[in-house]
Amino acid sequence: MFSSGPPGPSGQPVRPMNTMPTYRRGRRVYQPGANDKGGLGGICSVLTVLVLLVAPPIALLLSESFRRESYVALREALETDIYPLPASCGSVGALVHATSHDVRAVSSDRDMHVSVPGALSMRRRTEYCQWQEVRREDCETCSREVRAADGSTKEERYRCNCVAAYDYVKAWRGHRINSILFDRPAAHHNPQRDPMPSATFPAEEAAMRADDHRDEARGDSHRPRGGEGGGAALAVLDPSMLSGGVRGARWRTVDFVPRGVPPAPSSWTRWFVNWIPDRTRYEPTDALRDIATAPAAVRDNFVYVGGSSGYFFSPYNADVASDLFKYFMQYMEGSLFDWQIGDIMPSCTAGDVRFRYEVQDPAEISVLGEVAGHTRTAAMGTDGTEEEASVLRPKTARNGRTVGLVHAGRSSPQAMIAAEDSDSRWATAFPRLLLLPWAAAASRLLGALAGVDVHAAKWPTQLSVALSLWCLLVGLAWIVNWGCCERESMEGPFLLAGAVGLGITASRRLPRSDVPRGPNALWCMLGRWANVPPSWRVEKAYANEGRDREKQL
Repeated sequence: MFSSGPPGPSGQPVRPMNTMPTYRRGRRVYQPGANDKGGLGGICSVLTVLVLLVAPPIALLLSESFRRESYVALREALETDIYPLPASCGSVGALVHATSHDVRAVSSDRDMHVSVPGALSMRRRTEYCQWQEVRREDCETCSREVRAADGSTKEERYRCNCVAAYDYVKAWRGHRINSILFDRPAAHHNPQRDPMPSATFPAEEAAMRADDHRDEARGDSHRPRGGEGGGAALAVLDPSMLSGGVRGARWRTVDFVPRGVPPAPSSWTRWFVNWIPDRTRYEPTDALRDIATAPAAVRDNFVYVGGSSGYFFSPYNADVASDLFKYFMQYMEGSLFDWQIGDIMPSCTAGDVRFRYEVQDPAEISVLGEVAGHTRTAAMGTDGTEEEASVLRPKTARNGRTVGLVHAGRSSPQAMIAAEDSDSRWATAFPRLLLLPWAAAASRLLGALAGVDVHAAKWPTQLSVALSLWCLLVGLAWIVNWGCCERESMEGPFLLAGAVGLGITASRRLPRSDVPRGPNALWCMLGRWANVPPSWRVEKAYANEGRDREKQL
């Protein structure tokens, strides 16, 4: 539940790091009448709807552009002569490939004086003790008569007589939460301190001795341009090679325990060890002997709390002026004497910060990079001698993108490039899927602009209209990025043809709207989605509704 408080750098005991979440019940507010958003709230609501409408197409264009650039750079690397490192590291500028199970690396966080040997990449995962407001709203459904500019009317259903319930949960979270817009911000204040934000630390001097597997590199008989080959098999990885981490390697949590010996599993966890293996990396606590003088420890009182969690903890201590101001604001909002059971629970204090480390330390890696030069580095053994090594860095393609790959396990250069291409292709899947609900909403707006009611159509017609718009946007994005006249880029024109066919078929089955078409109809629909008052969204007329009533009479 909580960890005991070790002494801080100043010798004073540090408040324990509690982990239990806390719940506090907030107000229940009754809001009679319509639940429309007017004034500044209405403007913000409209802007939010506009952002939601604009963001998906922009995300699609950016993702497709990124995909195109990645594909071109990877294809250029694939068409380049790739040499096995043991026979070709003497050629500066050559694109080389190597696999190795003999890797030497150390990743360090200088702010905490923590180093993990054997880690090609290390990241600091920071968490913050923060309040989260949970708002629930229960409303009735009412009806009202809205009037158009020409005097015609229409009955409209809307939400009314709402009861808003505010509750608060305090727990450790991976991000900070601004509490200024809470219903009770003073009683649930979230300090925004961030002394040690999340960060990634690639190994600065990672070295590897390449295995001699020339058959895995394309062109076994190739020799590097400008050299005779036969260079040393030792290579040093530039930190930029590890900026994206090691593909395929697990992130393992680091825990510091006495002598680095894993603790014995409890009787409860022993039952699950076969199904859920412990992948934690255990390091000896002697590795933390210098943290008391680390900048983060001296500046922000970070200490290692242990307790099989691997967390470093910094308590939040507000000064007297901050406490007095908080009490004054609680008095003003009426929450000063709102005492609850959650206030006495042993939970963290809002503003506390903790973090732990995770590392990537695969036993074997495959590397694809460019020889940037040569250096002398310590040999892989323990005799203290130096050895000549090649420095590998990412290769810059003609379009400016870099290709420097480090994968876990043994992979050929072709397999590494194919895996990276697959990753970039899958990265575009989410923006494309996100465009589907966007197309359904945008089709209704375009229908209002054209004078048809997409919402009133049958669901196959609505689906056809949405798919037509989706094909149109995706097809245009593909044509912009890939062109339209080559054999490998015909998907874009096919999608455009499909968009035209679906659009023509669906347009014949769309019912007419009961309001005049035009920008005003589009704005009124947008206003209804933003829940603004009827006075903000006045239709020109409800002509069709009036004609229907005349026919009934």
